[in-house]
Amino acid sequence: MVKRTQPHSQSASQSEAPAVQEVELDEADILADRMRGLGAQEDIREQLVVDNRVFARITDGIYRRPSSALRELIFNAYDADATEVIINTDAPRFTRMEVVDNGNGMNERSLSNLLKHIGGSSKRTNRGREIGTASGDDADLSPGRRRLIGKIGIGLFAVAHLTTHFQIITKARGEKDWLVADIWLKTFTEDLLREAPTDGSKPKFITGDVVLSRETANSQEDHGTTVTLFEIRSATRDVLRRRELWESILDRQAIDEDTSEKKRQAPDVHIGFTDNDGVIYRVMPNLPWASEDSPETRFRRFYASVATGSKANTKNPDIDEFLDEYFAMIWRLSLAAPLPYLDRHPLKTPLNGGIEVYEIENKSKGRATPLEGSTDTTAADKVGLSLEEDPAGGFGVLIDGVKLFRPVELPQEIAKSQRPSRQSAPLLFVGKVESSLGRYDASRSGGPLEFEAYFYWNTVIVPKQNRGVLIRINNASGVLYDDRFLDYQVSELNRLNQITAEIFVKAGMDAALNIDRESFNVSHPHYQYLSNWVHSSLRQITNLLKEASKKGRSEAKTSRLTSTISAIDEGLDSIWAKRADPLEERPEIVVGEKSAAQPAKQLRLEGAVAYDVSPAVLKSVNAAKSAGISIAELGPLEIAKAVFGVMAAYGVLDKMDYSDQESMFEDILKILMVETKQ
Repeated sequence: MVKRTQPHSQSASQSEAPAVQEVELDEADILADRMRGLGAQEDIREQLVVDNRVFARITDGIYRRPSSALRELIFNAYDADATEVIINTDAPRFTRMEVVDNGNGMNERSLSNLLKHIGGSSKRTNRGREIGTASGDDADLSPGRRRLIGKIGIGLFAVAHLTTHFQIITKARGEKDWLVADIWLKTFTEDLLREAPTDGSKPKFITGDVVLSRETANSQEDHGTTVTLFEIRSATRDVLRRRELWESILDRQAIDEDTSEKKRQAPDVHIGFTDNDGVIYRVMPNLPWASEDSPETRFRRFYASVATGSKANTKNPDIDEFLDEYFAMIWRLSLAAPLPYLDRHPLKTPLNGGIEVYEIENKSKGRATPLEGSTDTTAADKVGLSLEEDPAGGFGVLIDGVKLFRPVELPQEIAKSQRPSRQSAPLLFVGKVESSLGRYDASRSGGPLEFEAYFYWNTVIVPKQNRGVLIRINNASGVLYDDRFLDYQVSELNRLNQITAEIFVKAGMDAALNIDRESFNVSHPHYQYLSNWVHSSLRQITNLLKEASKKGRSEAKTSRLTSTISAIDEGLDSIWAKRADPLEERPEIVVGEKSAAQPAKQLRLEGAVAYDVSPAVLKSVNAAKSAGISIAELGPLEIAKAVFGVMAAYGVLDKMDYSDQESMFEDILKILMVETKQ
């Protein structure tokens, strides 16, 4: 081990030579010293080495999608106090990508630490405070006092999902030169284990090669980092280009195939498809914006295309079908990054502004209570939520000329739907937790846990991928929305499909994140605490909705329904309570007319029990007169709906597909309409 002498911290008299102490230098310190001595035309050739077998494997790629690599580079820029990140993906060719930020950049020490300590990030450590990757007085904060997202030190190597060759050009303010690192990653092989030393020392795994050089800067005030990804993997390019899908569609068109097999459809919004050389368009792009639109307008029009859809039967599109992989990537990045919202932060929703606002109680059998105030008062103000401003001056991401925002909006009106709704306004539930876990041994409790949250209810959540709960740790997320609400066990499909939620973690939960940052360790105490709180909150929300629904049904019965229909409802409620989940409300059965628009198909996606009946049968039903008070005189439609309500309670419909259900429904209507001649 190389040693360096430096002045001892103790003072010495003027007549004595200053005391010195020997400090052991690790490989990063040695490399930093070598980099300082680099000439303009020289370079250093080094190897990327780790002493952890798990971290060595990250060069094979541990992330699920191409967007994950760009997400990690965005997070790194945020931690470096960047206010702007500019990404060029070379769409639709995707042969080379570039990510440029105006953050703090790196000097020799921080760059060498990055290269020589893969999986050993200096963030949130005393070393980070020393070399400038963390605040001097708080290792959990960036130099600009942002709460750091990264902590493990593998985010940069997420690029292994995209390429094995990339370049880092970086410079800290005040330095004379730009530092350049050309990196070639190697594929991990288990054969390396057999080469492990036998003397008891830790094995070293070579994960790549690096060539270091420097270039003179135009100004010492320049700073930031550029990461260029060369020779994007062919498999990754094929995923981004949706090659398999487009070639399937083009081949089918070429031979004019006519088959009953379900045909694969082109996404409504796409970047186009080129030949293998990326020169000739085989499919022209279908973009949601105009070429003259500003970067912000482009994203707003992109969001509007997803929110509204372009077909009569896709009013709430699935982004995995509605968008190609490129636009789906943009959507995921906009959800994950620490960005401003399209409209306003949901917790800044004003009271008395069209949305009914409630506060969640932190009790196992709590009850959500309404919040009242003027439109000048927000939910955050009323509950005392701490929505801090970005201390580093704001953060923005521009990808291929599109400025990203968080694609989350909370409409102030009930969404239009063919499903009947007894609630006149959307609902917003807010809450916060400062847990007592910090009182216990951190080795058992995971330490303190603090978070703020909202749950928003409406008859339709747009797009459907925003249904569920999204957890943001230090203002960022890689997990995206969980539509199972952290494994909520109660059967509430109808209502859960009508809820979107976000949880903003202020302290804790970091340790519960798995290494890819895209899933959680469900056994961690923080996850367990958070999931229990989410489930308790959902019970408060659904109980309130059930009360409102029950009250609405009661009022509807007295105002517009006959006593006979009320009796049917009471009978169905009784059967449902005995046969179905007692916590789930009996579903409404919605009947519409069969048409090309297929309204029932959309309603089922929203959790309704819906059927389309042929126009001829409906015409006959509507022509029938119902008078009196006996059930027989109500008419076939009401009787058929009542029968199907009983079958739903017994689970009979669960075993049938919708085409059989609709056929049976029509057959029952026909039987009920049989006339006998005297």
